Amino acid sequence: MVFLRKTVLLGLMVTLPYSVGFCAENGESLKEEIKVLKEKLEVLEEKLEKHEKRQASYEEKIGKIKKVGDLIKGIDLSFGSTFVIQGSDVENKTTSENATDGTYSLDLGFEKKFDDYGMAFVHLEAGGGSGLDNDEINLFSGVNRDAGDSENRVEVTEAFYEHYLMDKKIALTFGKLDPTVYVDQNNFANDETTQFLSFSFRNNDAIEFPDNGGGFHVMVSPLEWLEIEGQMVNADSGWEDFFENSFWSGQINLKPNLFKRKTNLRLFGWLNDTDHTKLLDTLKTKEENYGTGLSFDQELSDSLGIFARYSYQNPGVSEFNHAYSIGFQLIGDFWNRKDDYLGLAFGQIFVSDDFKKLGNPDNEETHVEFYYNLFLNKHVRITPDIQVITSPRGVSGDTIGVYGLRVQLDF
Repeated sequence: MVFLRKTVLLGLMVTLPYSVGFCAENGESLKEEIKVLKEKLEVLEEKLEKHEKRQASYEEKIGKIKKVGDLIKGIDLSFGSTFVIQGSDVENKTTSENATDGTYSLDLGFEKKFDDYGMAFVHLEAGGGSGLDNDEINLFSGVNRDAGDSENRVEVTEAFYEHYLMDKKIALTFGKLDPTVYVDQNNFANDETTQFLSFSFRNNDAIEFPDNGGGFHVMVSPLEWLEIEGQMVNADSGWEDFFENSFWSGQINLKPNLFKRKTNLRLFGWLNDTDHTKLLDTLKTKEENYGTGLSFDQELSDSLGIFARYSYQNPGVSEFNHAYSIGFQLIGDFWNRKDDYLGLAFGQIFVSDDFKKLGNPDNEETHVEFYYNLFLNKHVRITPDIQVITSPRGVSGDTIGVYGLRVQLDF
């Protein structure tokens, strides 16, 4: 712009004497025209300067947008929604009619993989309805593991980064974690949205898992058939006094692949060091809960898999001190429904001796569950579910039937 201005002025200086020589009488007019021209050039310079500033601002914004685009590029988005309605032959406390309750949950997941060295994950969840548990039905366990009434508020239930070392033989994870993801896993009984709906068959009842919280997880796999895991999760979910009130677990997973089929035998121990009150001495309020157990799953064929679980916990602070479950999952190849599958499980919860000494009923709470997962299309599955519970909270002779329907939407 400066060069243009100088060029124009130079031209005027060269031609001006000749113009004056030939047209002296028009000198004043030429001076006026030069003045106007200079003013126009100054206005043009100002406009061009503003344009250059705007262009630089646009380029800066475009650069930022490109950086955001590079960041979100490759993010895998998952969306799921689970709707459950359950009825029971237990009478509703307020209406004296058989109880029927419904729940729903929404799950939104964002996953970003960073080449082969890491992965970030965020899980948002919302829900409504608390279901039959602790309202119409009072059990050691529960009949709807998916129920989690957040009053329709969206909550961040998981948010973590996982880093891989030595060709993924070591994985380091930190952030807000779900402790059930890293201990007591099972291929055939570990997902309340597609498999068994009750608490007893989602995880072992005799493990005192905390709510999701801040923590870390380490997994080492030195051999193809061996995984060693450890985790710590803050048990009060408040992120205060991070290493106090914590849940610790360690697990060894053996994968011998029996019968040339997938096998998992997980042996674990855990500690929940939040304050517990000793059942037979209520002045002792700083007790810990701890336990050990196993989770086993085995493929027997392309269509059939079996599982078993067992866990024991401190009887001095627990109403029940050990529990087990067994069951199977069968894919519908045999009746030409290759995308359908069903499951059947049986489990029992045993009252602790200290809880019995306080005068409580001492029978085993027994759970049986059957479900049939019906494939409607790639986005919708419908699952009728039947549960029968005998001796709820150890009360002999009582039997509860729960009949439900689950609809799962995935996109």
